[in-house]
Amino acid sequence: MTPARFQTVFSTPIRHSWMAVRAASLALAASLAVASAAEAGVGCAGGGPTEALTPVGVVDGAGLGSSAAVAGADVLVGAPGQSQVYVSRRDGSGVSQWTTTLPRPSSILSSSGFGIDIATDNAVAVVGAPFFNSNQGAVVLYTRNAAGTWTVLETIVSPTNQYAYFGMSVALRDGFLVVGAPQKLNAAGYSSGAVFLYGRGTDGKFSPIRQFDPEQPTASQDKYFGWSVSLVNSILCIAAPGEVLASDSGRQARSTCTSATILARGITCPARREAVLPWRSSAPTWRPGA
Repeated sequence: MTPARFQTVFSTPIRHSWMAVRAASLALAASLAVASAAEAGVGCAGGGPTEALTPVGVVDGAGLGSSAAVAGADVLVGAPGQSQVYVSRRDGSGVSQWTTTLPRPSSILSSSGFGIDIATDNAVAVVGAPFFNSNQGAVVLYTRNAAGTWTVLETIVSPTNQYAYFGMSVALRDGFLVVGAPQKLNAAGYSSGAVFLYGRGTDGKFSPIRQFDPEQPTASQDKYFGWSVSLVNSILCIAAPGEVLASDSGRQARSTCTSATILARGITCPARREAVLPWRSSAPTWRPGA
């Protein structure tokens, strides 16, 4: 099902639930040095707070600061309300200045929510556009050259034609790309959600590896599995803010363990009776753990 409040990411209910669910996964990325403030349109970078950073061209409702990621001296800040990602670059003296915006492919329209989530891995970045093609969703990948110029590497469109919001959440680490599609419908017409894992090949492009589904994927329940994702080392955290499991005595997912499926070797979730623990071996594959 698709409640009316999920039609726009900037409505109060969706913004608050999204930020609450992301809190646990963002805690895994302690190196992130950017504070997001979508409503105020303010960002800060470096060792501590600085003056407000507001680029030229930001319009009312842009949602500047809805997402942010650090890539070396660059800070990428999303403004999904106008489908832009602004780049702030720190010079040798430590001063940051807005330099440019990431080039948006012509197929990614201004209504696509481009910039709703951003992830970086060294000189590679990924930007979500969940409202692309009537909310089917897509992600755009970028590479940065030695001169500091960001160029489009490829665009990956949702592998499902459903109302999926593919790209609502993204994670990028060690040649792996994770994309959440929290509105992917199950056979009963509910937003069960799904998460898609990709690996980077020798040509630099990303190819699909596997799909993760929530527990009880056919349940008559809007789970929104994949609303937030985080990938750090061998830990993949997937949030499902609407999930309610019988094994949880009917409690709705609210905290780190009850709102997320943890996929890593040796990681358990004490609020769950059982846990499926796929893990990444030394080779670039994912397989079930013991």
